[in-house]
Amino acid sequence: MPWIDLPNGPLPGIRARMREERPWYQCKNVASDEAELLLYEEIGGWDGTLAEDFLAELKTITAPKLKVRVSSPGGAVFEGLAIANALRSHPAEVTCQVDGLAASIASVIALAGDRLVMSPNSMLMVHEAAGCCLGNASDMQQMAELLDKISDNIAGAYASKAGGSVDDWRAAMRQETWYSADEAVAAGLADEVAQQPRRAQPGMPEPDEDDAPMAARWDLSVFRYAGRAAAPSPNPVSRAATGGIVTD
Repeated sequence: MPWIDLPNGPLPGIRARMREERPWYQCKNVASDEAELLLYEEIGGWDGTLAEDFLAELKTITAPKLKVRVSSPGGAVFEGLAIANALRSHPAEVTCQVDGLAASIASVIALAGDRLVMSPNSMLMVHEAAGCCLGNASDMQQMAELLDKISDNIAGAYASKAGGSVDDWRAAMRQETWYSADEAVAAGLADEVAQQPRRAQPGMPEPDEDDAPMAARWDLSVFRYAGRAAAPSPNPVSRAATGGIVTD
């Protein structure tokens, strides 16, 4: 029988491991008209972010502006799609910001806002859906067809944001393409790179302790490349088909 618990890759969440309790998100009001939601965990799996928990938190946000800060290696695709669709349908003006890494299905979540901002030195990664199957040849053929359908669906999300075709983005996904912040903007996946935050000047208050990013401890060796530095440069995707700029 096909098993597709984590179809976007054999991520660390597939391993049942003991760890100390720590929040996978934080939600707070940063201004009278803006709320901030931090998504700093794997998506789904045995120790990751569950869509139902995220959606319950999202429903409490009534501010007209919402910033979703993402740093995640990805995880279960259907959990991620539920989160992405909830963000798309939220009435607030949603800005997503990649603080560290938006890989795999987390990259689709990052694209779900009205704008995507890359923090300096952050990364975004796209790759093919993957999963496990136990069964006969027919089961495995069905699994292959399902994974192709899922990958086409994800490629469509990239094409809708950045232009190009589903086939173009499937090619980028097959290569497991890592984008630096500037490369994500050049590819049309992100809208801008945030300015480097300035250091506090003497006499100025220190940043609030709650503003410090939550620790992210992931084993990137489960991917083909363990980060942008180890990966080849992205191949440009033509965006002429959707009225964008031709980049190749």
